[in-house]
Amino acid sequence: MKAPNNVFLKGIHFLEAQPPLITASLSFLLVLLVATVDHLTPQALTLSLLYVVPLLLSAWFTGERCGAVIAILCAALWMGTELPHHVGGSSLLLYWNMAMRLGIFLTINHLLGALKGAYDREKCLARTDALTGITNRRYFTELLQAEVLRSRRYRYPLTVAYIDVDNFKTVNDQYGHGTGDLLLNLIAQAMNTQVRNIDVVGRLGGDEFAIMLPQTGPKQAQIVLPRVQQKLMQIVEHHGWPISFSIGVATFIRLPRTAKELVSQADYLMYNVKTRGKNRIEYEVYGQPQPVSALLAKV
Repeated sequence: MKAPNNVFLKGIHFLEAQPPLITASLSFLLVLLVATVDHLTPQALTLSLLYVVPLLLSAWFTGERCGAVIAILCAALWMGTELPHHVGGSSLLLYWNMAMRLGIFLTINHLLGALKGAYDREKCLARTDALTGITNRRYFTELLQAEVLRSRRYRYPLTVAYIDVDNFKTVNDQYGHGTGDLLLNLIAQAMNTQVRNIDVVGRLGGDEFAIMLPQTGPKQAQIVLPRVQQKLMQIVEHHGWPISFSIGVATFIRLPRTAKELVSQADYLMYNVKTRGKNRIEYEVYGQPQPVSALLAKV
């Protein structure tokens, strides 16, 4: 049996993945449902709290503007359920009550919208490298783990490249840390321009970067990574910086269970490059099925 918290979180993630129009439509239908039930129940039984549910749904998942529309609709329909019971009463009192309810709904909508904005900003900061603006190590690992599961399911190849800046300390020592920060920013943006939208560029820390290339086999990797290295070298040569790039590229035909294993293999290949002269790309394919001739030779 699934824990209630897990079910709740899965529901949140499901709603976050839906287009705003779907969530707005669901909020609208919930308002109509609550108003209908409210109309059919005795006046002494209040359902005021239930009107907040579609308002919360709309304000959080579709935005403050849509939430304001739902707030107005909630107040209007709530007033509509009271009109049949308001015979001979003061119209001023009725409109006053509606204005108060509308004010409460709009206040809830505004506060929730502000909270959602702060939440989105914090989530972005938690996933983004503060210096370069690309994916940080933690979020890169999360995305890679999700891609591992997807690639295992559909039997797609997956490539991970590990990039280390050779002699980065020299730039900091000779030109200052401001220049070093500029270099890291230029590296991040240059790599982003050389990959596809489905690829992910991440900064793992210091002067180390990684690129996740979904659905990418060894042949495609040997086209993409030299292009990335060439672009990076153009930047550093333009500025006259005495650096180069050591790159390890691990392509997985058969996927391991964890993202950590993929990164470790790519890191190992990069380390081999560093120890053998730097400024090179080393490739390796893991889980490559043996050719038939090799299998027959073992018989």
